[in-house]
Amino acid sequence: MQKKVDYFLIADSVDGNTVPSIVSANIAVYYPDLVTSLPIDRPADTDTVLTDYPNVGTLAELQTTSVEEYAAAKTVVDTEWANVPTKPITLPPSAAVAGAYAGTDASRGVWKAPANVALNNATPEKVVTDADQGTMNDHKGINAIRQIYRKRHADLGRSYSGQEMFSYVPVRRLFNSVERDVKRAMQFAVFEPNSQPTWEAVRSAIDHYLYGLWQQGALSGSKASEAYFVQIGKDVTMSDDDIKQGKMIVKVGMAAVRPAEFIILQFTQNVGQ
Repeated sequence: MQKKVDYFLIADSVDGNTVPSIVSANIAVYYPDLVTSLPIDRPADTDTVLTDYPNVGTLAELQTTSVEEYAAAKTVVDTEWANVPTKPITLPPSAAVAGAYAGTDASRGVWKAPANVALNNATPEKVVTDADQGTMNDHKGINAIRQIYRKRHADLGRSYSGQEMFSYVPVRRLFNSVERDVKRAMQFAVFEPNSQPTWEAVRSAIDHYLYGLWQQGALSGSKASEAYFVQIGKDVTMSDDDIKQGKMIVKVGMAAVRPAEFIILQFTQNVGQ
C-alpha cells in the first residue's frame, strides 16, 4: 500500500490514541465513534436469512412455499427481535467522514479542507476537550469529531503523515488527483516521437489543466506563474541518454494553498523512438 499513490484511506481510531501501523500521507485517522439517529430495526422478510431450510434462503421465500411454516418461523423471528434493545446505532466515524469528503469534493473540490464540517444525525460518543484534541492532532495525527454549540463538527484536516508538506488532507488529495490526471494526459505520447513537438504538446496539455485548477482556487498565487510550473525538454528535464532510452520526463511544481511553497512532482513516460 505504501507504494501506491492513487488511494486515500479514511481510518478509525478506537481510543483516540491507536493509529495505523503504516505512517502515510495517504491516511487520515478519525475519533471517536458516532451515535447515530438510526434505530436498530427488524429487517424485512426479504432480508431475513433462514439457515434451517435447505431449499429456502429467506423468510419471504418461505412464505411462497409453505404458509404454515412461514407463520411459525415469523413468530420465532418476531420473538427474537422483541428482545433486541431499541437503541440508536453507534458506528465508527469513517463512514460519516467519507460523506463529508464527498460533499466537500462536489461543492468545492479535493483541495478544500473537509474541516469544521457539520455532521447531521450523528453525535460523538466521547467528549473530546481542547487539550485532548491538541494531543491527538499534533502528536498522533488524529482528527477529532466534537460537539460544539450543539452541532457536530469534524476536524478533518490532517493526514497521518511523517511528511510536513503532505500533513494536510487537501494537499495530499490534491497531489494524488493531479498525479493521476497528469499521467492520463501523458498517455497520448506513448507512440509519438520523443521530440520537441511532442514535448510542447505535453507541456501545453498539463499547463491548461493546472491553469484550470488555479482559476478554481486550488493553487495559491496572484497569477498563474506564481501558482505552478511545467518543465520539459532536453537539458532541462532530460539528458541525451534519457531521450535515447525513450524516456520523456516532465517536472510539475505546484504551490498548494497550504503550505505556500512549491511541491514538485516528476513524471516519466516511455515514448516512441
